[in-house]
Amino acid sequence: MRRSACPALLLLAACATDPAAVSETWNGATYPEVAAIWGQPTGSSKDADGNEMHVWRNEAPSGAGSSMSIGFGGIRGGGGVGVGVGTGVTVPVGPPPAPLVCERRMFFSNGVVVDQQWNGDPHYCATFKRR
Repeated sequence: MRRSACPALLLLAACATDPAAVSETWNGATYPEVAAIWGQPTGSSKDADGNEMHVWRNEAPSGAGSSMSIGFGGIRGGGGVGVGVGTGVTVPVGPPPAPLVCERRMFFSNGVVVDQQWNGDPHYCATFKRR
């Protein structure tokens, strides 16, 4: 019977970018700490009890996508000696890929993070882990 390593690898990859493990690093952080690293939020609100919710959203180029390469080259030589010359062009094919997005909603009570909601690409969101 042949076994595949794929399920184990998928499980390992999921652990490496577990959104809960990334967001948990921010539990207990103060608003000034978060804003010092991420800058000013893109949106904010406050409820009747004075609790605050701030949203940070970041985008980055995905870097993925299709392209086609065309190359030209030549060789010239004699007497067992060769010299090569070449040039190439890469042309994007199709629409550009969607950017990577990570949106973090941080809920503060008395100026401290008490809850969070993270949405977006798990690998990109992992770059916002608290050090």
